[in-house]
Amino acid sequence: MQIPKGQTRDFQVGGAANFASQGGPDQGCKIPASARAVSISLSARSSNVGFLTAFAQGAPKPGTNSVSFGANQTETAGSIIALGPTGQISINVSQTATLYGDVTGYYSPEMMVWFNTRGEILRKTSPILAVRKATAVGTYYVDVDRYVGNCYAFSQGASFITSGTEIHDYDVGVVARSIYTNEPTDAVLTLKISC
Repeated sequence: MQIPKGQTRDFQVGGAANFASQGGPDQGCKIPASARAVSISLSARSSNVGFLTAFAQGAPKPGTNSVSFGANQTETAGSIIALGPTGQISINVSQTATLYGDVTGYYSPEMMVWFNTRGEILRKTSPILAVRKATAVGTYYVDVDRYVGNCYAFSQGASFITSGTEIHDYDVGVVARSIYTNEPTDAVLTLKISC
């Protein structure tokens, strides 16, 4: 994508919007709308010496460069860029340049839910939709509003409880067990999911 000298262009990074118009996939890049920042590899090529600055859309342009480039050379650098409120980044160039970007990761707030033995939510963060108590003793399913297949989960209960987690695409299964008998048991649990 080429950006003219001195111009700033906004790019959608988070959410499931159609990114084809900016060179990305039709269904987005699986960066959840809750992401607060991305790790991105940026490349620039120009016929002039210059630089580009990447920053959160809607924020003031910082006085630092993300990539400096020489005339007729392609330069690449990695950056961690905050996202604006709508999941966008802005890129400003000092000289007309052709840009390439590849998101390599994202930073999202940890998801958390605390629920009782009946699966009733006592406290949660917004990505948690529901807790379902399974018919099997000590088994719960926590539904979330985004893909968590690449995330990890940690659950904990009282000192006499151990638990294991199983991550699916849009939910996490939890089984609570007594540390004395290793038998499943209903328990008050806290589940944390990090992506």
